[in-house]
This record gives sequence, structure tokens and C-alpha cells, in this order.
Amino acid sequence: MASPYILRKGVSVLADLADGRSANGYPGAGYQGRDYFVNNITGTAGGSGLTWEDAMNEVSVAITASEAYRQLQGTDANDYIRNRIFVQGTGTAYTKLTALPSYCDLIGIGAEVRGNGSGIARIGADADTTPASAVDATAVRGLYMEGLQFQAGSGYSAFDCADIFRSKIVNCAFFSNSTATNPASGFTFGRASGLVVENCHWGGASGSGDPLIGIHVSGTHFHNTVIRGCYIIGDVGIQIDVACTSTYYSIVEDNWIGPGYSAQTLSIDDNSEQGWTVFRNNQLGTNGTLATGGSTRWCNNWIVNGVAPVAVTES
Repeated sequence: MASPYILRKGVSVLADLADGRSANGYPGAGYQGRDYFVNNITGTAGGSGLTWEDAMNEVSVAITASEAYRQLQGTDANDYIRNRIFVQGTGTAYTKLTALPSYCDLIGIGAEVRGNGSGIARIGADADTTPASAVDATAVRGLYMEGLQFQAGSGYSAFDCADIFRSKIVNCAFFSNSTATNPASGFTFGRASGLVVENCHWGGASGSGDPLIGIHVSGTHFHNTVIRGCYIIGDVGIQIDVACTSTYYSIVEDNWIGPGYSAQTLSIDDNSEQGWTVFRNNQLGTNGTLATGGSTRWCNNWIVNGVAPVAVTES
């Protein structure tokens, strides 16, 4: 999808429309939301982050500032104003995140995320010297992310969030770093509601290091969620744990769920109690298993080269 974000006079802004609103639906002049700018080469920890000339040096610094500013606007509905954080892609990866901003756009400005190295706005260590998840966060609401790459070390997740609600992730990448053998997962969450993941990519910085699980639903909720148009790899492509007891109104459609560098054991492993997730029009690398009662929501999914996935079973 085309990004609504435009670079103008050295500052990332949204193009204002004739009616005073921006290309992404924001109000025009006078809106209380704030922009922050991050560059880990030219920025500093003490920068205001309000211009590229006074940029902050880490995404985490901007997130802290964004949350503090947003909550200053009031304790009622007005504290839901949206801020924006623009992250410049450089030759250096940004430090891992332990928190994410709510009601905020987190936007990478740089090279295409489906790549390896310089120019990408990438988060997480480049090597396994201190293996860790690129993101290890608790609850987040109202987050929009675009143009970012998250790198995982061996045994960790590129993106791990306990709760992610009413959020959208577009054109982002979930990678192993350059020395990882097998990250635990590309994207793990405990509970999701109102989550949309579109046009995202699972891969690696080198020709190895597929995650053990591409997308891992480890907790109780996976409802009103859409996963669409993604390239998802892993020993298991998508795994929904038996702990997941709420899977209503979710759909996984039009994805490639198959092997990357390594072979795939299982494309989809749905162990949820309800088995209500709809899996539709996905191209699979191998077979899948469904939770008891879930087989009626398995629609037009195919093994590579058009072979029907006859081995889909109830687990």
C-alpha cells in the first residue's frame, strides 16, 4: 500500500487536504497531537525530538516522551489524541523496546523493510552477543506501525507483546538477526482484539534463522483480528495455543504460510478451544491441524502448486 506520509522541507509531515484534514484522517492546524523525530546517528538522548535538527537518538526515548505528553492532555477522552514518531533508517540498528506507545503512529523512514542492513529503520541487535527480543512489551492500544523491521536473537521473538488492542501493523518485517539460529517466533502476543496485520514479511538477515513459530497466539484472546496478505514462515507458520478461549470474528486470509530457508513442519496449528478463526484462501507449505469443531471455518486453503490440504485434521 502507498504510505500517506510525505517528506517536505526535511520534516516528515502529513499532506494537508483542502478540507483541513490530513491524508491519514488527522485534523489540520490546532490539533494537539505532537510529532517526534528519531535518528540514532545525529540525535541525542537530551534532544527535544520536535525537529530533525534536534532529534532524539532512540525510539524508546520518543515513546516515553509521547506517552507523557499524551497523558498531560487530560484524564478523560482527550488523552486519546494521537502522536506520531518518525524513525530514520540509518546504518545502525535501534535498541530493543520494552514498551510501545498507545494512540500513536510509529513510522519508519528509510529503505524497504524486506532487506538486510543499512538504511532500514530496524529495531533490535544485529547479532546474538546479547540475544533478546526486539520488542518485549505489555499492553498497547491504538498503535499504528509502518516501515519498521524488528530483529530477533536466537530463542527470542522479534515482536512480543502481552496485549495488543485496536491496532494496525502495515508493511513491517519480523526477522532473525544476522547471527540468529532460530528465534522463538516472529510475532507473539498473548491477547489481541481489533488487530490488523497487512502486507508484512517474515524473514532473516542471512540465509538461515527461520523462527520456530511465525505468529504465536500464546494467551486467551484472538478476536476481531485480521491477518491478510503476509509472507509468514516458521517451523510452524501460525500457532494458536490451547489457552486461547476467545477466537470469534477473526480471519486469516490471502497469506503465504510456508517454509523460508528451512523446512516447515506445520503451516497452521490451531489448538484453541473454540476453533472459530476463519482460515481462507491461504497458500500453505504443508498441512494444518484444527481445533475440535473448527474444520467448518477452513475455506479454500491450498498446499503448494494447488494440491488440496487433505491432511488437515482436528487435533
